[in-house]
Parts: sequence; structure tokens; C-alpha cells
Amino acid sequence: MGQAWLDERFVGLVPADFGVNVQFFTTASLKPPWGFEDKWLDISTDHTPILHLDRERLSQILALVVIGNPAVERELVIMSDFLEAVELVCEHAAPVLWLHHTDAQINVDSDVALQFLELGLHSVIGSKRSGFELCLDVRANISQSDSQAYMLAEMENDKQARGRYAEHLQECIDAILWDYFRARFCPCIPPLRTDIPAGLPAQLDSATRGRRLGSGMFGSVHMLEPPQGVTTTGLGEVVKLIVKRSVKDFQDLSSLKRAIDIMHMFSSEQWQHPNIVKLYEVYHTPTHICLRMECAGDSNLFVRLQRRDRIDGRRQPMPYKFVVQLTKQLVSVIAHMHLGPQVCHRDIKPENCIIHEDEHRIQLKLVDFDMAMVHKETSMCRSPCGTLPFTAPEVMLESPYSGKSADMWSLGIVLFEILCGTRIIEQVLALSNEELRGADQDQPNRPNTAVAQKIRDFFRQYGSASEILEMYILPDLRRLAQFMSPLIDDLLNVSASERLRADALVERIKNLESEGE
Repeated sequence: MGQAWLDERFVGLVPADFGVNVQFFTTASLKPPWGFEDKWLDISTDHTPILHLDRERLSQILALVVIGNPAVERELVIMSDFLEAVELVCEHAAPVLWLHHTDAQINVDSDVALQFLELGLHSVIGSKRSGFELCLDVRANISQSDSQAYMLAEMENDKQARGRYAEHLQECIDAILWDYFRARFCPCIPPLRTDIPAGLPAQLDSATRGRRLGSGMFGSVHMLEPPQGVTTTGLGEVVKLIVKRSVKDFQDLSSLKRAIDIMHMFSSEQWQHPNIVKLYEVYHTPTHICLRMECAGDSNLFVRLQRRDRIDGRRQPMPYKFVVQLTKQLVSVIAHMHLGPQVCHRDIKPENCIIHEDEHRIQLKLVDFDMAMVHKETSMCRSPCGTLPFTAPEVMLESPYSGKSADMWSLGIVLFEILCGTRIIEQVLALSNEELRGADQDQPNRPNTAVAQKIRDFFRQYGSASEILEMYILPDLRRLAQFMSPLIDDLLNVSASERLRADALVERIKNLESEGE
């Protein structure tokens, strides 16, 4: 049937009738029609003769017509091998057309058909075609393939053009942000250092970037290693690398300027404080803003409290005197910010308290002033920020609000964790991580106000905080309960106007040592 079918369908035809450079293959031992000898390859025994074709010649072929019988399992295997070979030889090869060499009714399994299409089969030509109808069918498929190739090329060109335009726009935005706006409004950020290449800087002046200490949404913090033979004071230096692409508009740039200005302020002789990390220098590279700072330690308060709260052999106890030292240092640094340069931090939490300790003392330094702002007595804040439950309820539920009062709430929650254990509020209020991270459905850019309302409702009754403290305070800190309970109640007052202020807190904390130690 196969050879007879072939002879009947091709009678009177020559290769040129199918178009220029059409190559024929057969998965069965079929003899080529008269005149097709040079355009005919038998792949019934060697499935991959195409591998031996010259790539240049293959690129000039307009179509690969495979003559086979889909009802024969062996010919299906040959066809599969052939399609894989075509893809291997040339990524953009000519279309592969499958021509049946039988008049029998063929039902190709859908999985097999899908497999062949995925391997690169372009089309199937019906077995009823013969003579010039067969030629026209092949030519139509070639034309369709050319049209599709042209459309794909146009789409690819359009995609590349859009990409180039997007890159151009980004370059324009970068020029506006980092050349014009920086020079005009953000003098705290120096001009671009052309001697520092793009990417994570390996060196800043004579210092070498060392191991990473931590990372966040906008960058990472690394140790800075001094040149060989040079000794550093204290614990050394670190560099905070802020990715410039995270600064998307003028508002972001203004926030970065405000944070750097505040860090410069706290590094000055007038406003420096032993519990605030110092900023030494700012670098501007093609991809990063680099803040060179003092190293305050290699751990933060959250990690240290977690180690204390472990119940296995790796538990690291925290002496009572360290708890008193931490409490006094937290009060001291917040009072300094509020009563001195009039700054509210707005993101006070254990993760932003870097610590260093030896057997006699634990030292805390406050970091991450990304959300901090100068807050005079008459000023108010409007943007919701911070991390629940350390964020005061009114920050999420009201606008405007007092940033200083919000800091006092944050202090109260931090003291709770020092006295009772990490995530104590989440445990008592049964707050899940999904709730704390979730966004308000009506305002996706704001954290879940339902959680803030839940926290406010729980602490609405004055004395609720001290009740939790009495229940959950760690056994070795029990003697602090009587002193700390009224303090915690006044810090976690849901009425911001009645919440304890920094000046009153300083007076009350003076008695902590005599009460405890």
C-alpha cells in the first residue's frame, strides 16, 4: 500500500513543484518517485541522517516533509528520534510536515500527537492529497510557517525595543534621582565614586568587605576588615549596603536623606550617645549607597533572647544584672532621642537593638533609623510604619499620631519580651504570623488594621499589661515584677496622650537598681 500510494500521489510532480529546497524523508523503505532522488532520504534504518547535514544547507531548506505511517509503532519511534535530531542540529530549523503514506483511517493517540508537537512537528498533511493539491498543501504550510516566524520575530523585536526603552527610562530616572535631586536636595549623599565598580563593593577605601552579618528588604550589612597590620578601636566597623534600585522615587530618596541626616546628628559631638551606633562615612557607588558605621556587635537582642529562652542544652542564660542593664540602656537611649534632638525612631524592636556582651556587662546600641524623623513637640506623624505588635495601635488606626508616644509603646513591648520571653504578646493574643504580615483588604499597602484593633482592645482595660507580666514573667526575674508592673501599664496605655513620657520614665527608672540588685 505504501509504495503504491506514493507513486500515485507523486505522479507527474517534480521537486520544484513543492517550492525551492524542500527535503523529503521516509520512515519506511520507500523508493523515491522519479526525479526526487536528490531530495530523498531514507531514515527507516538510520533515524538521524539530518545530524550529518551541513548546518548552512539545513538553514536553507524551506520544509522537511516526512512520509510515514502513524499506525506503525516502529515508524512513530523513528519520527520521534528524527524530531529530536532536528531540534539538536538547528534551533530555528525549517517546519517539519508529516505526510501519511496510507489510505487507511488513522487515529493517532493524543499523547503521541502532543509529544510530536512539543518536539517541533509543524503540521500533518492528509493522505487524500495528491498531485498539485499535495504541492499546494505543502506550500501553504510553508507560507503559514513563514508568517508565524515573521510574527514571532516581530514580537521579539518589539520586546527587545520595549526592553531598551525601559532601560533608557530607568537611566533617565536614575539621572534625575541620583544627579539632580541628590545634588539639589540630598547633600548628605556624596557624588558618585567612579573608582568603585558596580555590584557589591569588594573594598571601600583601604577596608575590605567581609562576612555578611544580616540582610533586609533594601540591602545587607557586612563586616569591614581593616588593612593587614592596622588595628581598629572597639569592635571594628561595618558597612550597610543599600541597593539604589530600591529607591524608586523622590519620596524614597527623601526618606533615605532623613535617615542619613539623623545618623549624622547622632554621630556628632553634641548628640552622640553610647547606645546609638555611629555613622562614619557615606559612599555612593553605581549600584549602592554604602553607610560605613561602627560595629556594635554580631548579634541582636531578638536572637539573644531566643537563646535565653531555649529549653535544650544550647540555652544561653541571661543574668539578672544584664536584664537591669538592658532596661536602663533602652530607657536612656529613648529619653536621649526624645528629650535631646527631638527624634522619634518609629521602629523600636529587639531586631534593631545590636548587642555585645562579656561576663560583666551587656552593651546595647540602637540601629536602623530608616523610619526615624525629627519630632518637635507640636509635630505629628501620619504614615503608618513599624512592626506589629511593637507598633502602637494608633499608628495603624489613627492619623495623625505622636511618634514619641508610639516609641514608648514599642519600649513597653520590648521590655515585655525581656521579662517574659520572645513573642509573648503573640502567644497571649494568639496572633499568627499570617495575621501580623497580612495586609488590609481595603488598603493593601497597610498592615492588617484588624490586628492593631485586637491589640488595642486587649490592653484597653488599664492593668491588663501587669496581669500578663505577673503570669508570664520568668522565674529568675520574679523580684522585678513589683517594680516593673506599674511601669509596663503606663507604657502600654492605649490612650497615647496618657502614655508615660520619656522625662517621667527617666525619673522612675532611677529606682530600678535599688529595687532589684
